Amino acid sequence: MIAADVAGPGIRYQAQNTQQTVALMKAQQLDFAILPFRAAVSGFDCLLLTQDQWVFVAAPQQVPADLTLAALLNQTLIVREPGSETRVVLGQTIGATVFSDAIETNSPLDAIRLAENGQGIYFTARSSVQALLDNGKLALVTLRDYQPTARPLYLYVSAGVPRALGEKMKQRLIAVFATSN
Repeated sequence: MIAADVAGPGIRYQAQNTQQTVALMKAQQLDFAILPFRAAVSGFDCLLLTQDQWVFVAAPQQVPADLTLAALLNQTLIVREPGSETRVVLGQTIGATVFSDAIETNSPLDAIRLAENGQGIYFTARSSVQALLDNGKLALVTLRDYQPTARPLYLYVSAGVPRALGEKMKQRLIAVFATSN
C-alpha cells in the first residue's frame, strides 16, 4: 500500500522486518523508515503517522468459535520470522515465544495470502488486511479474552533529508493512512 503511493523517481523502496530496519537506521543507510514503536536512533526525527490495531484474522470459513488465547495455541498459526515486531507482539499477547506447529514466513504478504487461503490464523495490523476484511476474503477471529490492542506507526526521517522532501513524504504518508483507516 505504501510503496504504491510514495514511489517515484529517486525513491528506492525496500521492506524488511523491524530488527533489520532499526539496524539500517543505526548504520545511517536509510532516509525514511516506518516502525511500530518509538526507537531511540540518533539522526532521525520521529512523527506519529497513525494508530492501528493488532488483530487475528483467518479465512471466513476457518474462523473458530468460542476461542481463547490459550486455545489459540492449538490452532494453526501463521507467524512472522524472528526479528519481526509482529512476532514479538504475538508472543507477548499469547504468552509464547516458540511456535513449533506454526507456518513461518518472512513476508507479510505471503502470511496474508496463507490466511486468506485457509491455511491458519494470522496476527497482523488491521490496516494491512482492512480491504480483505471489507470484501469478505478475511474475517476477524474473536477471542473471549483478547480485545484488539493499539499499534502505532511512526515515520522516521533522517536529518540528512532536505526539509522540504521530508515534509512532502510525511504529508503523503499521512494521506495514505487517512484513506486506509
